[in-house]
Amino acid sequence: MEIIKEMFPANVPGMKLNNGAVMPQVGLGVFHLEEGDDCYNAVMTALKDGYRHIDTAHAYSNERSVGRAVKDSGIPREQIWITSKLWPNEYGSEQTPAAIERMLKRLDVDYIDLLYLHQPVGDYVGGYKAMEQALKDGKLRAIGISNFDFSDSLYHSLVDNVELTPDAMQIECHPYDQRKHWKEVLNSANIVLESTQPTLRRDINPQWWRNHNLVIQCRQVRRVTRLDIPVFDNP
Repeated sequence: MEIIKEMFPANVPGMKLNNGAVMPQVGLGVFHLEEGDDCYNAVMTALKDGYRHIDTAHAYSNERSVGRAVKDSGIPREQIWITSKLWPNEYGSEQTPAAIERMLKRLDVDYIDLLYLHQPVGDYVGGYKAMEQALKDGKLRAIGISNFDFSDSLYHSLVDNVELTPDAMQIECHPYDQRKHWKEVLNSANIVLESTQPTLRRDINPQWWRNHNLVIQCRQVRRVTRLDIPVFDNP
């Protein structure tokens, strides 16, 4: 798969998904940010600084703060990409449609730009098929899978049994875990690999990371002042 880069609205660098939607390449992940002022202020600051992609999840318990910040930002809704994720107890032909409706209400939006299955547990095939229908109904713009990298057989147990190929798979990916195998698998299926923790986990000493030889070499090759990796910068 050739990575196609296009511009998201407001001249934000983006990546074209296999369904034609353009997703901003860099985003803010709000994992560990508490509902309320912490999450709200982080999202508001990110949007003011030019971020146009916010990644949340039902399990993060902060979707309401994300939605409130998006609305209060004054930025047109179509210029902000919202990603969220369903938890396994929301998977299934009956559970998933209702869960999507509740998520839309928590975020206070008419549609979600990208919705993931958060974990490969439970009736994930049934949940994904319900997401396919929600996509067709206009409630979602793109659908994907998260953490389906335990094994090839797990990955294929979903993608081989659904109608629509996932637009993206979100997994941990950074210079110390480059996921070469999964890059090949996903490229062959025209699925975008979306990185979490692109600059390592939050418990890594930041000074050690910034001064490490590998990072310095990447900066020199790319001629940038900071490492340029998609997609998520978790605070």
